[in-house]
Amino acid sequence: MTRKIIKTTGDVEAFSIEKLQDSLERVGFSRDMAQKVAHNVAKEQSIRTTVDVHKKTYEELKKKHRPVAARYNLKRALLVWHTKMNAISFLNASFTIIWDIKVMYRRYYI
Repeated sequence: MTRKIIKTTGDVEAFSIEKLQDSLERVGFSRDMAQKVAHNVAKEQSIRTTVDVHKKTYEELKKKHRPVAARYNLKRALLVWHTKMNAISFLNASFTIIWDIKVMYRRYYI
């Protein structure tokens, strides 16, 4: 029976060691090291989501090679930054709309 993982989108997908190995190789790990880390992560029974996979993988990478761990974590850092920038843009737009309404109100009713 294959283990299922819940993605950040809410979709459910079978856990793939090969996908994790490819991801590790793209950030600079050798094939052998990527296989070892991926198998260590796959043994972990508490993993239920892709966030759990990422956290466990990051912990394993920090033990073995910190610079590669930093590159692996860069994707998450960029995602958090992008989310914060979207929130700031939303707040700025909301403030602008509220300010325009306030100015129009003052102009016509005061």
